[in-house]
Amino acid sequence: GSFGASSKLTFNTSTDLMSLSGSMHLSGGVIHKRTAIATHYTASAADYIIGVTSVPLSIEFNATSFSDGQVVIIKDESGNASSTNVIAMSGASTQKIDGDDDIAITSPYGSVLLYTNGSNWFIY
Repeated sequence: GSFGASSKLTFNTSTDLMSLSGSMHLSGGVIHKRTAIATHYTASAADYIIGVTSVPLSIEFNATSFSDGQVVIIKDESGNASSTNVIAMSGASTQKIDGDDDIAITSPYGSVLLYTNGSNWFIY
């Protein structure tokens, strides 16, 4: 239903999604959810920033669990990623990341920004 007596700001209680039509002005900073990981991890729709604190490890992404257009950032916070010490990322089942089964962060302090269309993942 409506939120704050305006039809431009709505909250869907069945999906927990808030929608805004029109412009938005923020007078303060934006805080994004950060999840620190040090072992194999399956990303969830609640993730935004995934901070990798220990490598090597792998992360799996299931696009069907995310909303169309949802973004996830993966960052090597440890600074230890290398060609022999990788952060491996893969889509679930037959899902692809930019057409590949898996990708990897191999540079110290490297990062990858992904978005989904609900079926696959794309780097941007």
